[in-house]
Amino acid sequence: MVDDSYAGATPGDILDGGIFGYDRFDTLTQGILVVADGGTVSVKPGTYPENVVIEKNVTLDGASGVANDVVINPPGAATPGIFVGNGSYTVTISDLSVTDAFNGIKSQTTAGLTLG
Repeated sequence: MVDDSYAGATPGDILDGGIFGYDRFDTLTQGILVVADGGTVSVKPGTYPENVVIEKNVTLDGASGVANDVVINPPGAATPGIFVGNGSYTVTISDLSVTDAFNGIKSQTTAGLTLG
């Protein structure tokens, strides 16, 4: 689970029934790095000021089911908000939005990108 309100937590803190740094994170980047290949990163409503890079099979899912509740707003307008690397990655992105990015989502995957 990713939630921007977890910012400032210390690894090992108990948050919403999970452990920060194990299954609770304050950035999508951290969630993606830790989730198993083919797993799902559930993202709570909030604004995430980061450039998200995906280089594995993964699903990013906005937890509320409303795209405008989860906003990726990358620093620097000349970069994509979400970049899916060059490889055979199967990536699903649903119920989130990207603002103020040169390319909202840029994909080089050869397997598949599903947007929902």
